[in-house]
Amino acid sequence: MGFKEIYLLSMDHNYICNNESNYRFYQNGIHQNNEVERTIKGASRTKHLSFGEYKIFHQYELLSNNSHTNIYNSSINSLLDVFKYVKFNESIMN
Repeated sequence: MGFKEIYLLSMDHNYICNNESNYRFYQNGIHQNNEVERTIKGASRTKHLSFGEYKIFHQYELLSNNSHTNIYNSSINSLLDVFKYVKFNESIMN
């Protein structure tokens, strides 16, 4: 699209540190009932989630290293360290 710079806001990716009770699943919804059990299908939950996180972060790293666009992370409490962190209010001043 021709952007020279992209600033990521609220891309914390720190949900892997949260307690499972804070997940965004709706226990009473038919389509969401037992979401973790249905999506993992008997595999080790930790292994499944860790591999999923690896794939996501690996794609971010590829994007960061192979893009002609400068991508900055402006989320304060973020685990997304493949993109350079910049304070948002400082970035909009430039």
